[in-house]
Amino acid sequence: MVRWSGKPGESDYDIVDKRVRAAIEYKEKTANFDFSREKLPSIHKFVLQVAMFYAARDIIEEMGATCAGIKCQDELSAKLCTACIATSYLGNDVAPDGTRQERIYPTSCENDMDTALTQLFLHLLTGKPAGFGDFRDVENGMLAIANCGQHPTCFFGTPDEEGSVKDLRAEFLGQEMFYDAGGSAVRGRTPGGLQVTVARLGRENMRYYLAGMVIETVDVSPREHERYNFSWPILRGKIPMGERALAAMWPSNHLAFTFGDLTPHLVELAEQLAIGYRVIDAGGNEHCRPS
Repeated sequence: MVRWSGKPGESDYDIVDKRVRAAIEYKEKTANFDFSREKLPSIHKFVLQVAMFYAARDIIEEMGATCAGIKCQDELSAKLCTACIATSYLGNDVAPDGTRQERIYPTSCENDMDTALTQLFLHLLTGKPAGFGDFRDVENGMLAIANCGQHPTCFFGTPDEEGSVKDLRAEFLGQEMFYDAGGSAVRGRTPGGLQVTVARLGRENMRYYLAGMVIETVDVSPREHERYNFSWPILRGKIPMGERALAAMWPSNHLAFTFGDLTPHLVELAEQLAIGYRVIDAGGNEHCRPS
């Protein structure tokens, strides 16, 4: 897709693939780039990351897959580049060139396929993107979701806004210091006053169960990035239950999320699949079935 004069992402290049070329030309005109951080001193590594997105999408479509996981840390993040652009845009409603994608492929970090499967469930229930995030912290009745730098850009605005408009709010800046190969993160903030369903498949006694709840988002100041990791996106929201109870029921440090209150849908889905569930609705009511 790209001919490099030396090491990929760190040398002069000639873009061969027309999709990569269109995406880079579009981003050079519209994107909020920040080349001040060590891990993204120029657009070169970003070009490599965009090529990775199209390569991954080609593989997914060739294999007939419906969702995916990318094992970035540390096989890619230490040697080539981080996979944030691929992970973000595979599960997004628009591509890096700003055009609407016909197919959305929910994609997880760290090849976490239980979260990818949860993302797929949320996507199939809504037809909309479903993001991957970290259960970063819970305090003062708030859950912070902040992951490596790959929330789909459709979460940088409200559900009724055009995806291409929200994509223009994404901030592309160098990753954190502990990713040796570097690359761009996809940074942004989800606005307040929205309902977001958070869920994750877990394992209990070797059987699946589904944990889920709905949160109400709050506005996030750009200063909040300094509290967590500077280059990572943030979604924060009020939880409908106690902090200790949430920490006790959550099966992983990872989670899937999408716009809207899907707690009734999660209960029905788990019943149809005959798996256990612990789902907390907006009123704080628990709906439970043992695994």
